[in-house]
Amino acid sequence: MEKQIAQRAYEKKGIFGAASEKKDYNCLGTYLPILGDGMVFGVVGFLFPKPKWISEESLQFLLFMTSQLSFALERYRI
Repeated sequence: MEKQIAQRAYEKKGIFGAASEKKDYNCLGTYLPILGDGMVFGVVGFLFPKPKWISEESLQFLLFMTSQLSFALERYRI
C-alpha cells in the first residue's frame, strides 16, 4: 500500500498518506512530492512504525524541509 500512496503523491503532485486531507489511515507514512521548476523530482516519505497522524505544525516543517530539498536539486541541475 505504501508504494501506491507514494506513486499517487508523485502523479497528483500533492500530499498523500496519514497527514493528507484524505487521511489514508491504513498507511504508515505521509508522502510529499519534491516539486521544482514545473516538474516533480521525486517523493519523500516519512514513515512510522504504526499509523500516525501528523500535527499541522509538523506538516509545515516537513513541507519546509521538502522545499529546501527541491531548491538543492534545482541548484544541482544548473
